Amino acid sequence: MDNLGLFHHICCEQCDGINLHPTCRPSFPPTLQEEPLAGELEEFDLWWQDDGIVHHILCLHLGPGPWFIVPLKCNVHGTLVSTVRDVFCALHEMYGGGDHSSAGELKDQLIDLHCGTAYDSVELYIETW
Repeated sequence: MDNLGLFHHICCEQCDGINLHPTCRPSFPPTLQEEPLAGELEEFDLWWQDDGIVHHILCLHLGPGPWFIVPLKCNVHGTLVSTVRDVFCALHEMYGGGDHSSAGELKDQLIDLHCGTAYDSVELYIETW
């Protein structure tokens, strides 16, 4: 995403007083007036196209479990309601994030996880997983 210049679609909102690198400043969908000008429509469409590219990159290899928590991009009326930042935040909130060593440690813990034979062992196994 960074090589495409689209990282700004998922980066977090900037904190006051912190100078971020220009590629790390979040971008948000342009708002349209009731009767937008052609240039405003073009900017709006381009922003959402770029957001769709990042959405594809982020969600391409998600399994059914993670897909379940991905917010809908459009509502039943076809109105755009969520951005890829919303998807990223939902995934990050559910699954966390961090450095490679933390991910490796978590992977090792999950690999070592075993289901016992007690009455509630399956439920505990699933909760732990």
